[in-house]
Amino acid sequence: MEYSNFLTDKILIGGFLLILLFIFLTFLFFAIWIYKDCKLRGENPLLWLLLLFFVSNFLGLIIYFIVRQEKRKKCEHCGYLISITAKYCEHCGLETQSSNNILPKEKSNRKFIIAGIISFSLIIITAVGMIISCITIDLSANAFSYDVTANTKIWNKGIETFSKQNKTKTNWDLYLTNATKGFVKENKMEITNPEKQVLYLDATCELKKDNGNLMLWLVQDNIVKSIDITNLGKTLEYPLNEFKEGNIFVRLQINNVKNVESNIYIK
Repeated sequence: MEYSNFLTDKILIGGFLLILLFIFLTFLFFAIWIYKDCKLRGENPLLWLLLLFFVSNFLGLIIYFIVRQEKRKKCEHCGYLISITAKYCEHCGLETQSSNNILPKEKSNRKFIIAGIISFSLIIITAVGMIISCITIDLSANAFSYDVTANTKIWNKGIETFSKQNKTKTNWDLYLTNATKGFVKENKMEITNPEKQVLYLDATCELKKDNGNLMLWLVQDNIVKSIDITNLGKTLEYPLNEFKEGNIFVRLQINNVKNVESNIYIK
């Protein structure tokens, strides 16, 4: 278990560092391409680089593609930027050579946008790889279980609609609007003095069906305790002298109830 947690932490740290690197490279390659392309079209590169910086890379790039001006070239007579297909300069009025060929500079710029797309793709690949690797390691180490009585983390088969919570080792505030039957929310809390400490719980919920209930589960090694807290009415005070010093899994199991609101703390 400890080795799997160590390996998972290493994967997460390494993955986040790689993602940061690929984000930097994506911005860099897109910025270089936009800068060079702006020069070819007579645009203000600084304005577009600021847009790219403050807006997401792909969104800024899409905006630039939509509103950028047509390709331009310098008039060989006065140096004014004119359309690459123009036959006469709109500034000096003299006849100029027109060409429909892609300028060599613009063609060479393609490598930067290709590199940016590759870097962006590597961000997604790295993130997906991190998730799959961590899940595979945890499952192979039996770090998760579907059993609410297990002394490991719970892997829920169902779904929840919305929840928010604040968790520490001694306090757990939870609000959950709705979840499928049997869905479990949990927090690993800590007992430092089992002979004197007490678990306090305040909870309210609404029934979706007559047979609905909200169950509290306390799990530590082979010790498993469950309490129906659907119609609590007052603060539950549960002595922890049956348990030992260390971590304990505190779980709320949702069975056909909604709008669950609870505060659990050890003191």
